Amino acid sequence: MIKVNIKNQLQLIRQDGQELNVTALGNTLVTPYLTVLNCRYNQTNFLQRLFTLHIIIFSDGVDVEAYRRLRVFLRWAIVN
Repeated sequence: MIKVNIKNQLQLIRQDGQELNVTALGNTLVTPYLTVLNCRYNQTNFLQRLFTLHIIIFSDGVDVEAYRRLRVFLRWAIVN
C-alpha cells in the first residue's frame, strides 16, 4: 500500500506492516491510466539507498479517488 503522511512524505507499507519512507524520482511516469512510480528509500542503510524501486499501478486496479490523489501528489512532488 502507498500513502502520503501528514508531512507530505511518501510511505510504502509492506504486507508485514513495515513502513518505508521513499522519495519519488523525476523519471516517474504519471498518466490517467498508468503510473510507474520510480522511488528510492530514505533509510540510513547505505545499501537501501542504492536501490531504486519500480512500482506499476493501473488505474482500474485501485480506488478511483485514491488513484487521483496519488497522481496529483506525484505531479507536485516531481516538480518540487
